[in-house]
Amino acid sequence: MIIDWNYIGNVVTGAGPQMPDLDVQPKELTLEFWQQTANYFRDTPNVIFEIFNEPQNITARDWHSNVAEIVQVIRDQGADQLVIVGGIDYGKDLSWVRENPIADDNVAYAAHIYPAHPSYLWPHFFGEIAEIYPVLITEWGFMDENRNTNQSYLAGDQATYGEPLLEYLDIHHIGWVACWYDNDWCPPMFTQDWKDYTRYGEFVMNQLKTSRK
Repeated sequence: MIIDWNYIGNVVTGAGPQMPDLDVQPKELTLEFWQQTANYFRDTPNVIFEIFNEPQNITARDWHSNVAEIVQVIRDQGADQLVIVGGIDYGKDLSWVRENPIADDNVAYAAHIYPAHPSYLWPHFFGEIAEIYPVLITEWGFMDENRNTNQSYLAGDQATYGEPLLEYLDIHHIGWVACWYDNDWCPPMFTQDWKDYTRYGEFVMNQLKTSRK
């Protein structure tokens, strides 16, 4: 099970489209959350910690220094499970890891890749890093027949995006987690009435049924 701290923005300043308006500063709340969570689950080896969903409005240098602090808080609780560290720019860009990886023996790096991210940039965003460090895609998906004009970055389909992406991940030995198992949150795997899969949901379920190398 992955526990994901689902912030989207700058962990220090709070700037970002999905940062809650709270009296507590995001950095303080993030450290408090991981201190409590890591302490609670420290003896549960099948729990993985994804420390921050989508860093945004933050430089690679600043993100790295904050990651190091968050990971240290987790380790200080006696939790030695795998920690997932996301890329910057809504999670898609892991290129900074080549020059400045996190100094921890049990870290994997995650990217979020959607149809708006062209395949010729996949090596730069995460493929080249996967040749050196463990990488997985913790968000991907498309909206085909149920496209939402307010979220144009999801406009894609199985043939032009889904199949090429999973083929690329197979070739580079990169794991994935699909989203969302929902009928509303985009990209949904189910139709609004929960009676059927969307084309994306059907594609995901077929992939899960298929034995992949």
